Parts: sequence; structure tokens; C-alpha cells
Amino acid sequence: HHFEPVKVLQWRTKSVDYSSLAALRASLDRPPTVAGLARALPAIDIQALDYLSRYAEIRDTATTPERVEKLWEACALPDYRRIAPAQHADLISTLFSDLVRFGTVNEQFMAEQVRRADRTDGEIDTLSARIAQIRTWTYVSNRPGWLADPTHWQEKTREIEDRLSDALHERLTKRFVDRRTSVLMKRLRENAMLEAEISVNGDVFVEGHHVGQLAGFRFTPIAGTEGPDAKAVQGAAQKALALEFEARAARLYASGNNDLAVGSDGSVRWLGEPVGRLASSDHIMRPRLILLADEQLTGNAREHVVARIERFVNHHIATVLKPLDDLSRAEDLQGLAKGLAFQLVENLGVMFRRDVAEDVKTLDQDARASMR
Repeated sequence: HHFEPVKVLQWRTKSVDYSSLAALRASLDRPPTVAGLARALPAIDIQALDYLSRYAEIRDTATTPERVEKLWEACALPDYRRIAPAQHADLISTLFSDLVRFGTVNEQFMAEQVRRADRTDGEIDTLSARIAQIRTWTYVSNRPGWLADPTHWQEKTREIEDRLSDALHERLTKRFVDRRTSVLMKRLRENAMLEAEISVNGDVFVEGHHVGQLAGFRFTPIAGTEGPDAKAVQGAAQKALALEFEARAARLYASGNNDLAVGSDGSVRWLGEPVGRLASSDHIMRPRLILLADEQLTGNAREHVVARIERFVNHHIATVLKPLDDLSRAEDLQGLAKGLAFQLVENLGVMFRRDVAEDVKTLDQDARASMR
């Protein structure tokens, strides 16, 4: 990679003079002494300090280094609400006055501000504003020494912010779903062929909208859609995926055995995606296949998929379990040998030797040979 050289870095001093308001402001204006550094533009805290320095009550209060430092600490309050600098400065002034007079922020004032934000009604803009407001008080609750009972307010503000965030997420989801449904319904009414795209991960997009996940031959709509919206999404997806199902069926039918696998849980996977499940039948070596596919996979395509999976399963049994498969098909076994063979097959070749030791001893040479 090639990057353009950085010629100038923004800088702000960390050596702050708290001896007076004027000294504080002068120290913040101190220019850098190293070449290549440029003094940063005034940030929110400096803007707030400039506003507050105009207030006579602030100048009369911030008369000691300790109080000047406390004022500068209060000016660090983030402007989550993105309000006018004067309004932000007024809030800082209130907090600073409480800290100087009472040692902590007035909890009645804190409680009233938190109460105003504790509502989940309203639309997206309203909820976003309340989240910004409660984050301001979350910040206050986490400042060391600012509150008499910080733990209570930390838990309270976090709980409210979580509720507001959930409500905002719900409104945003609804707005997105409404817009998506409008587009899809319009295209469906036009009886147009919807354009579908399927990512390598199986994400399905219809007309540019993410509508669900395709795994093998099963489509799962995205969560959170109900009622008419769900019908619109599913209708659009199924119509657009009709050709994809046909194409996948053809690819599976022509695929090699290496593309298919049987899992320890009895699932049959094609290129890593589940397409079938093996279930018990009246013969342990002839499992029943349950096809994992939507109803939209029909006709010859469905028959080809079933036939290919069954052919693979039969091949898998005939190769991986060949000795057991041969025993299950043997027609020349008689008597005790036939009984032992049946037990071996039913237990998939795993038995305690002590359970059949006596039976094995009684087998003659011909019976032993027929079981090999």
C-alpha cells in the first residue's frame, strides 16, 4: 500500500494551568513547540469554557485552583444531544454550581432529568433524542465523586438506555420492513420477474433487499416480519427462487460423491449444506431418507434430488460399511452363524466379545468361513 505522507498533526496541550480562569484559557491557547504540530480547533469543552467564562456567577465562583479544575472537569461533559453551545454551557453551569455548593450533583435535579428520558413512545427522532439525553446522565453517573449514590444512577440510566435502544431498534426495523414491503408488493403487482441474488453464504436478496437465508433447498425468511409483510417477502422470495431451486437440483444430481457427506447425527450434506436426514426403518442397513427441502422443490427436480441422495447413501453404506452390508445380504448363512451375523449388523459391528464368546466357540470352520 502507498499512503500520502502526513505533514501536519493536530495537537492540544496537556499542561493546563488552573491558577485562574484566565490562566487556564491561556494555557489551552499555548502553541506547539514541535515542528509538524498544529494547534487543534477549539473542541466542545473549550467552547463551553468560553461561554461559561462570560457568566459573572461562574467568574465569581471559580476563584481557586481547585474550583477552576472542577470547572474544566465539568466542561468535559460530552454534547451527546448536539444542542446549541449556549444550552450545553447552561447544563455544565448547573452541574458545576452543584459540585461547588453541595459537593455532588443535586439528585432531585438528576432524577427529574432522568425521568424525562424514561419513555419509549414516539418515533425514531424522538427516541434518538432521549437516548442522547440519557447518555448525558450515564456519563454524569460515572464521574468519580459527582453523585452521592453513583451505583444506583449507573444502573438506572443503563436500564433506561437499554429500553430506549430496544424501542429504537424496533422502530428502525419497522421503517425498513415497510419500505421493503412497499417495493416488493409493487413489483409483485406488476407481475415482474424479481431479481434475486444469493451470496456465497446463502443470503438471499430480492430487488436489493435482504429477505432471508437459503440453505440447501430450504429458505428461511428473516426474523421479525409478520402478517402481510411476511407474506409479501415469502411470495417474492419463492417466486424469484424458483429457478434457483431448479438449478441447484441439477447441480446436485450431477455432483460427485465427494460433494456429499453423512454426519454423525444422520444428516446428509451437500457442499456443507443439509439436504436430507436419515431415519430408522425396518432394516438398519436400509435407512429411510427424509428430504430437507421446501415444497417449491417439485416434479422431476425433487425426484432427481431424492434419487441422487439415495444413490449416495447406498454407495456410502456399500463402501464404508461393506463388511456389515455383505453380512446383511448373505444368503448362505445358517443357524448360529446367521444369528451372530444378525446381531453384528443390528449393532453396526460393535459388540462385547464376552456376550458372544460361547457362540463363536461353537461355530465350525465352514460357518466361520462364511462369515468372513
